[in-house]
Amino acid sequence: MSEAHHRRSLSSSSSSSSPRHKQSDPPSPTLTYHTRFFPELPTSNLVEAVAGAAHYSGACVDPEPLTHRRKHSQDVSQSHTELHCEHARVLEDLKDLYCCRPSAEIFQRSWNTDAVFEDPLVKCSGYAEYAPQWFAMPKLFSRSETMSTRIMSSTHMPNRLVYEQTQEYTIRFLGWKKRINSIIIVDLDSDEKIIKLTDQWDGKGLPARFGASWLRVLNAKVTPWLSVSPLAPIGVDAALNHASSPGSTPKPKIHDEFALTDRVAIVSGGNRGLGLEMALVLCEQGARAVYCLDLPLSPSDEWNKTKEYVSQLDFGDRYPNLKSRLEYVSVDVRSQEDVWKVGKDIGDLEGRMDVCVAAAGVLKSHTDCLTYPAEQFEDVMSVNTNGVLYTAQAAGQQMVRFGNSGSIILIASMSGSITNKDHAWVSYNTSKSAVLQMARSMACELGTKGIRVNTLSPGHIYTKMTAAYLDKQPHLLDKWSSLNPMGRIGRPDELRGVIAWLASDASTFCTGSDILVSGGHHSW
Repeated sequence: MSEAHHRRSLSSSSSSSSPRHKQSDPPSPTLTYHTRFFPELPTSNLVEAVAGAAHYSGACVDPEPLTHRRKHSQDVSQSHTELHCEHARVLEDLKDLYCCRPSAEIFQRSWNTDAVFEDPLVKCSGYAEYAPQWFAMPKLFSRSETMSTRIMSSTHMPNRLVYEQTQEYTIRFLGWKKRINSIIIVDLDSDEKIIKLTDQWDGKGLPARFGASWLRVLNAKVTPWLSVSPLAPIGVDAALNHASSPGSTPKPKIHDEFALTDRVAIVSGGNRGLGLEMALVLCEQGARAVYCLDLPLSPSDEWNKTKEYVSQLDFGDRYPNLKSRLEYVSVDVRSQEDVWKVGKDIGDLEGRMDVCVAAAGVLKSHTDCLTYPAEQFEDVMSVNTNGVLYTAQAAGQQMVRFGNSGSIILIASMSGSITNKDHAWVSYNTSKSAVLQMARSMACELGTKGIRVNTLSPGHIYTKMTAAYLDKQPHLLDKWSSLNPMGRIGRPDELRGVIAWLASDASTFCTGSDILVSGGHHSW
């Protein structure tokens, strides 16, 4: 392989991408002081003005000086400060969140995926940490009601919303009620999405004692791995929740469970065949970008037509503004250094990594096991086993880097757990058996990081690789078909559902598993 081949950059193969830069902190407001001959007396209005200015700059203020105003602030919509129209939408979404009505649409519409969320209990960074906090609320509280809201400031420079809120929570099962008065400071980016939300209970600063910050971060990281779906309430819980709060129209959530909205994936062997089929289904699930890694310097005509198809996908009314991209990167999966670099480049460009499908593989000709050439054996193992590991490593490193959970899917084969009758494929069978054990080992190591690792083991599927045998030996089609209860071989599209499930939040409790899609080949 040429040196130029190894140095191919993502910029040349991903021209439709644009770097995602993190928003800088908003500038602090400038206060100008005008001296007076006689200093102004500390009236209640002056005290409140100072308190409001301090809150405006993000400082901690004891809320007691504001009580004389709070007594007349029971109307939820009451405000003494003009609320900018852009902030009104954000405020309404936050009310839904505080009232235990979280949804994927709210986070997509009003939150930056890298946002920071802080209150006295947790300190979160990124969607994978802050979203579960909101989705856990319906599990903890049977009811949450906004008793009052008062806008304290709504400005563009800095782009910040500060408001006071009184919320009453009813603890599930116990029925106890708890009122919390908060000063909520919301910083937004230029797209009017939240980049930081600080919730100060009773207007007091967040805990700063020794170890308090560490405990708040730990609590934020533990919550996502509790038995709370990021789409909660879901399933029967959603039905029970609706029964206790009638009036709204329930909507199915199964489609949201399978959605990969705004997620990023890599698929090795994605230039054609099963790899391309799997890359396409991830795009159809709404992934922001799916990067196909393969050996040829330029993608195939099949890939180019699929890319054009993806660019025109219509996701309908459910996700009217959703767009997905299919990208191509030339890389040799046998080179650990090159594959790792591609993973890092994609991470730098997209700011996240969520899904990996390691599908690159080769199958050599029928060769006697006692005379199998070392070079040929090593060639198969270097692609089917080493290349799979390097691809999984590249993706997993970025998942850990960005602190988000992820799904790694290694494409094995039924040949990893059975031997194909009358076929001398010792290298292929050995390589796929190694992939099965690789996935189990990685699943055990990465489980606490929220990264799931599973294998998909197809049976006889008609692809360009298997066609090399079937087209030259037509009798094999009947033979292979007779080896499973369904009496036929499989189609590439019949693997789409399993990939969609394993890649999505619909399979969040599945790791270390091998999913057989073989037409029942093992069942005889």
